[in-house]
Amino acid sequence: MADPTIADFLLYHTGAGANADPALDLGGDISSAKVLNQSTTGLSLVTGVTIDDALGNAVGAGTLTYTLTGQTLTWTPFSGSAGTPVAVGADGRYCIQGAGTLAGALFVTVVAASLPGSNTSDTITVANQTEKYFKNLTKAESLAGVIKYHCFAVKNIHASLSMISILVWIAANTPGQDNVTIGLDPLAAGDGATTSPTPIVNENTAPAGVTFVNPTTITHADVLTVGTLTFGQVRFIWLRQQVPANVSAATAVDTFNLGLSITA
Repeated sequence: MADPTIADFLLYHTGAGANADPALDLGGDISSAKVLNQSTTGLSLVTGVTIDDALGNAVGAGTLTYTLTGQTLTWTPFSGSAGTPVAVGADGRYCIQGAGTLAGALFVTVVAASLPGSNTSDTITVANQTEKYFKNLTKAESLAGVIKYHCFAVKNIHASLSMISILVWIAANTPGQDNVTIGLDPLAAGDGATTSPTPIVNENTAPAGVTFVNPTTITHADVLTVGTLTFGQVRFIWLRQQVPANVSAATAVDTFNLGLSITA
């Protein structure tokens, strides 16, 4: 079986059940709902492939190419270049990366028996997801100032192998007047249900025992050290959004990026 890749490291909502509302990501059991990075449309001719998520792509239309010889997939993102072909002749999850400055990726699940019988390609249009971690602020919140806390679960979904030395940092903070910091829940790795953080009363209540930091690089002293996750294991990460008082100008695209490093 192939080694774990970033495609096997997923972020889930909390709040138990199938919660997908970030306002209800208050801790508690892991939800069945994944936090997706970018949406995709247009997959048709490249059969046997499901695009589970997309990450780091420029918004627009790229090309997913299947080559029969070698049974490979190649991703050319919008405004980017074709990445290295990835052999997908066995069932499993794969990360198909582009190349160049805007080298985004597609995370796919492959059913090998259903792959095309000839060379083919699809035009895949990528769009950004919105309000994944925090919902838009109200005018009242922007004027008064507010601090919000949301909890998410990180999980190794590989079928049999561990991920080690997992690190998380803030690769880019928001362009708005708010600021996002991160904190690792003190609970040890577990299944995300029998071991899960006690839910906070509401999103304005700070979780107990969590230290929030702003590590801006993988080598930063405060980088979150998630450690090792065996297959199926979960740890919980908290996000804190701080908004100062008297913010009167809206930021149309107020995004931030989390950095991730794993060792298979």
